[in-house]
Amino acid sequence: MALPFFISHITPLTFFYFLLLYSSSASASPPTAVTDLNITSILASFQNLTSFSSLLSSTSVASDLTRRQDPITLLAVPNPYLSLPPSSDLTRRLPPTSLGDVLRYHILLQYFSWTDLLKIPPSGVLVTTLLQTTGRAPANFGAVNITRNPLTNAITIQSPTPYSDSNATVLSLIKTLPYNITILAVNSLLVPYDFNLMASETRPPPGLNITRALIDGHNFNVAAALLSASGVVDEFEADEGGAGITLFVPTDGA
Repeated sequence: MALPFFISHITPLTFFYFLLLYSSSASASPPTAVTDLNITSILASFQNLTSFSSLLSSTSVASDLTRRQDPITLLAVPNPYLSLPPSSDLTRRLPPTSLGDVLRYHILLQYFSWTDLLKIPPSGVLVTTLLQTTGRAPANFGAVNITRNPLTNAITIQSPTPYSDSNATVLSLIKTLPYNITILAVNSLLVPYDFNLMASETRPPPGLNITRALIDGHNFNVAAALLSASGVVDEFEADEGGAGITLFVPTDGA
């Protein structure tokens, strides 16, 4: 009996007001989140970042970012600074897998607006990078320490260990897409502490190792395990004979 009593005391004007509120709330759509991050397309409109964008594409880093949905801050090196030592030395002598890890060190797994950067304390903040998630960085060497000079507001980024001599200064804010990505220009490539720059120059040329190639691809671990367990990978490597081989391999998601 309570419900009919309640309805009978709603005036036509009140009922119309409730109906209007319901229609407005039902038609309002929530903000759409960015599901695919095409970093190459974003950087395409900045002519001074073409070389850095090319490095992201030539490694697997660009595709890594496409699959991520968490907010990030990208530290991009403009063309003039990328052609100067030590950045130019790194891009020339590192193999794609090692260069890819250097580039992952420039992807902070946290969104920083310019206002956020100006609030960083002089003591600095420790921020995880995409490199840390690969498991190839020992301890917290896959993180960076961001500090701010309270007098000049200069923002410096470097390895968290005091023994590292690799650092970069933020030059400017390139672009921001709240609250998904911020792109900052920095004046040098950063090198993670304890990163073996000479490994690619001192080790002998390796033979064909399909399993290692798949693991280094970061998205073919299941296929690598199946090929290794079945013994098929040994047959492929034995029959290759230096002529090269092409494999069509499903990704982990597939």
